[in-house]
Amino acid sequence: MTLLARVLAATAAALFGALVSLLLQHHHDILLSSSSSIPLPSWLASLLTPHPQAIEPFTCQPHSYTTEIISVDPLLIYIHDFLAPGEIPALLEAGEPLFQPSGIHRKSGGKAHNQARTSHSAILPVDLPAAQCVRNRAVSFLGTLLTIPQGDDVLPLQLVRYGPGQRFDAHFDWFSADRLPEHNGVLWNRVATFLPVLEDDCTAGETWFPNVSAPAKAVAESRARGGEALWRVHEDGGIAVRPVKGNAVFWVNLLANGTGDVRTKHAGLPVDSGIKTAMNIWPARFFS
Repeated sequence: MTLLARVLAATAAALFGALVSLLLQHHHDILLSSSSSIPLPSWLASLLTPHPQAIEPFTCQPHSYTTEIISVDPLLIYIHDFLAPGEIPALLEAGEPLFQPSGIHRKSGGKAHNQARTSHSAILPVDLPAAQCVRNRAVSFLGTLLTIPQGDDVLPLQLVRYGPGQRFDAHFDWFSADRLPEHNGVLWNRVATFLPVLEDDCTAGETWFPNVSAPAKAVAESRARGGEALWRVHEDGGIAVRPVKGNAVFWVNLLANGTGDVRTKHAGLPVDSGIKTAMNIWPARFFS
């Protein structure tokens, strides 16, 4: 390109820019002085139309967590940072429109509302990317406790939210032999439970295990880390675990013979103020 051609091109670009600026100012002045406006030329309108930015799909990021044993028998493990920070808002956003009053499984099937459980619950879509990240982490944690190739699987993740005064009285996550649910004619039970916390802007709302006794050393170490204790000895026996965002509690529901372990009885104690949102992750053991 010759020098003259470059000068002419630069001049044309400058004039075009000035023309666009004048048209914009003219259009803006008309908008301010009149209830009607003169439509912009289509070529200029296309330049001014904002184009939404592409939303990056949610992907699982490398994530690490640490664990400590609260109780060996029954097995109760505290998991620090089980949920990744980026997963929590994605899970809450997906679950927000799905919350409804929590129910309790009936022997005949389905759920019934009961004053023993006054929280709200939301079943997350199984194809939700953030939920899949959490599910895969749970499967990895379980190791040989879950035999997916033989039919075991993780049930759809369930958010559970407690507001002021709401609670879930003492209960088991496993089903008794006469109440085992079935899927495609195969009986199953909840072999274990993960209970991570997504929102902890609340007072009280601990998870109480009345039949689990933590060693005095474990309770002391919980207090020694600074700040409020992660768990404590409950005044009526057992231990109470405080809700902490991102952290989780894990326990095994079934004994080696496949029956429920009565020592895993637990309760969601009432929230005094604020909101607590947790998640039920239930690996399912299928019985052939």
